[in-house]
Amino acid sequence: MKTRVVILAVVGVLGVAAVAVAGVLGYQMFFGSSQDDAVALVPADAAIYGNIFLDPSMNQKRAIEDLLEKFPEAPNADEARNKLVDLLDEGLAEIDMNFDDDIDPWLGNQVAGWAQIPEDLGGGAGAETPLEGTETPPAAFLIASDDDEAAIQFVEEASANSDDELRDERYEGADYVLNEEESSAAGVVDGFLVIGTEAGFKAVVDVSGGDDNLSDSETFTDATDDLTEDRLATFYFDGGAFAEALEEGGAPPGALEFGSFGMLGGSLSPTAGALFVQSDKVVFESTTMPGAEDGEELPEISDGLLPDVPGDSWGAFGIPDLGTTLEELYDALLEASPQGGTGSPFDLDAQIEEQTGLNLREDLLSWMGDAGLFVSGTDPLAVGGGLVIESTDPATSSATVDRLAGLLLQQGIPTEPLSAGGAEGFTVEIPEPGVTERVVVLAGDRVVIAYGEDAAVDALESSDPLSESEAFQTATEGLGDDFTAAGYFDVDAMQELAEAAGAGQFPEYEEDVKPWLDPFTYVTFGSREDGGRLVQRLVIGID
Repeated sequence: MKTRVVILAVVGVLGVAAVAVAGVLGYQMFFGSSQDDAVALVPADAAIYGNIFLDPSMNQKRAIEDLLEKFPEAPNADEARNKLVDLLDEGLAEIDMNFDDDIDPWLGNQVAGWAQIPEDLGGGAGAETPLEGTETPPAAFLIASDDDEAAIQFVEEASANSDDELRDERYEGADYVLNEEESSAAGVVDGFLVIGTEAGFKAVVDVSGGDDNLSDSETFTDATDDLTEDRLATFYFDGGAFAEALEEGGAPPGALEFGSFGMLGGSLSPTAGALFVQSDKVVFESTTMPGAEDGEELPEISDGLLPDVPGDSWGAFGIPDLGTTLEELYDALLEASPQGGTGSPFDLDAQIEEQTGLNLREDLLSWMGDAGLFVSGTDPLAVGGGLVIESTDPATSSATVDRLAGLLLQQGIPTEPLSAGGAEGFTVEIPEPGVTERVVVLAGDRVVIAYGEDAAVDALESSDPLSESEAFQTATEGLGDDFTAAGYFDVDAMQELAEAAGAGQFPEYEEDVKPWLDPFTYVTFGSREDGGRLVQRLVIGID
């Protein structure tokens, strides 16, 4: 009897385990993320990689369906497919082929592409531009195949119908078609139709034969590990390798100037991105590792004064530590520019002080703390907005505002003194027909430069801030947990302004634009820090 009980218990445990395993597999089949198989055929030193899932997970499919239902003019899945197929058939007709007969029977789940950094990037010391003289780098597209024989047949028939001079070649056991004039190749490797440069095709064959692939690269995995797994598309760019190749190629001074991240500092760094959807939003997500090679820590993420700008703002940005940000940007400009010469950045400090009596760093940048930029108003005749800056030294900032008023008077621009919102400053009229508001400059614990006195006072007092706006709260929640918002747009308010300005008078707007615009509610972007990575999101709300 005891033995029977033990056997039944074991059978019961195994049965529960089997149900659990079946449940996990079932969840992955219907709700799990799609598997990226192409990355296993991409060389480990690829600097650029992108992937799109043609058949995404069930979660993504359902989210897409939910989003499309919010657009009354959107085509259904079959209609959208037919339109896309018609476009493809226009190109395929040149080689006497069509999508349904020649591609659809073998087309798999994903399309990917990659490229390496060419060794001669930089063009040498005599090159006028960083890319001059650079050879085409190894690169290829990978199209997943559910039927390799049908994919091979497609390549053979497409080659036979082409007017280009092609010939059959073989490399490490893999057959391919070579267009020698363009140095391009096409063939099937491990379940993928590979189309690219001949060097790119051979690199894919080498990886399939055992060479390291991109998923073996620590740089790639570090950049992509924090991306949301259930996604529609992936993008990766090794900016550090690109910058290094430019330097080794003898790029002229200033070629790496774009490598500065401004607020983040440092040079180009590995970046990865993902696109995914939820039932009420579209999300673009990216991760970067600024300063990863130098061991630098990320600066503290801040929203600046974004939550404090006026609550009726339909567009706003937060800028943390504006003075330091501008000074670092200015210093970077100095480093990238030739020294000396009147009008050069090295001479700018002296020029400003000579012409205005103001020292750029001490009188302007030194007191600038967090800032917020905003625009408000849905009546075209009452639109306001401006810049509000936290002052770390109110005495200096107030003195600077007083001196600015005097400088304007010296230039023949009339000003009027103004006391408002517990601050002192001045106003400047805009001599344009139909302009009723004035430019207002006020200084206290905060400095405000705004169009319209109401906007200036609202920014100073912050009695009804954006943080208390229901629309803003919805948008920031849409960013996700632990994300700090850096910018915000209220699409509904912007649409109201556009229609009040006359957009609604045009039949084309009502018929062709408004039905597509109505479902959009907000656009916001922000970031969070995660283990030395900067994770950023841009979210488009749809309701």
